[in-house]
Amino acid sequence: MKLSLACGDYDITSALVTGQVRPEGIDLDVLPLMPHERQARLSRYPEFDAAEFSIAVYLTSFQKPEFPYIGIPVFPLRCFRHGAFFVRSDSKIQSGEDLRGKRVGVTGYVNSAAIWGRSVLQHEHGVKASEIEWVSEVSEYADWQPPKEIPLAQCSTMVEDLLVSGGVDAILYPKVPPSFKPGGPIRRLFQDYKQREIAFFKARQYVPLMHIVIIRKALLENHPWVAWSFWKAFREAKRICLQSLKDHINYSSQIWLGHAVEEQLNVLGEDPFPYSIAENAECLRDVIQHSVDQGLLTKPADINSLFFRTTQDASLPSAVNRYRV
Repeated sequence: MKLSLACGDYDITSALVTGQVRPEGIDLDVLPLMPHERQARLSRYPEFDAAEFSIAVYLTSFQKPEFPYIGIPVFPLRCFRHGAFFVRSDSKIQSGEDLRGKRVGVTGYVNSAAIWGRSVLQHEHGVKASEIEWVSEVSEYADWQPPKEIPLAQCSTMVEDLLVSGGVDAILYPKVPPSFKPGGPIRRLFQDYKQREIAFFKARQYVPLMHIVIIRKALLENHPWVAWSFWKAFREAKRICLQSLKDHINYSSQIWLGHAVEEQLNVLGEDPFPYSIAENAECLRDVIQHSVDQGLLTKPADINSLFFRTTQDASLPSAVNRYRV
């Protein structure tokens, strides 16, 4: 069966992108697209059979009858977001509490990085989403209207440029902005972000998930086996990635790769990217509740409803002890 997959080209998906790993029974065309292009195309046209997708956009879309995709428990991108807050270098803003009543730029309000960043403000600094004026640099990918208590404005330029020029007081940004450099015009709000992220993990025991893999509903209704073929392939690509990190500790251009790998193992464990519903239950409950708190959802969603029915069987992941290419 010939199918298409749109996903990011990360180390954890690289074996799928290159064809080293192939899903069972599938002749797969992989399109390694950047997140904004992938989100924009998927939100307008269901042109791929499977895709990596923003968990934020998925949560605001999956219950709508016209949305043509359903998720499987594969989460290829996870990040902490304490380090995603930036302010001007000369700003008097020194804490999350200082953002109350300020203007904060985001790539989009319905955005995975923004959900987790806003949750940091609410749960670690007592600042709710409704207490900040949000400025978005893109039109929302989801068919979503902000509730009246959420101040949200649209801009026609990059929010990084607005920050430098004084148009916003801070930005919550999924990537490190080009203006962030030694002696540059912006700085991180939380200089000790790594220590904060380690503390978050010790308290919650997960790395926040950003993206989920979705598959066309009509395809799975006719060929339900496709869900597990994709799941097994993504898991094998992940296994290859994590093993490669260990194998290349002494053979890398990254001088301190060994130290970084050892530290990650000590802090996060062998696999901080679990691919099952049970292992992600607390993380999923939290991102759903954050979405309610921030106005993306009107009520909490049932976790199992996010996933195709065959992948809700908790016994199957443990039954697949080893998947060979």
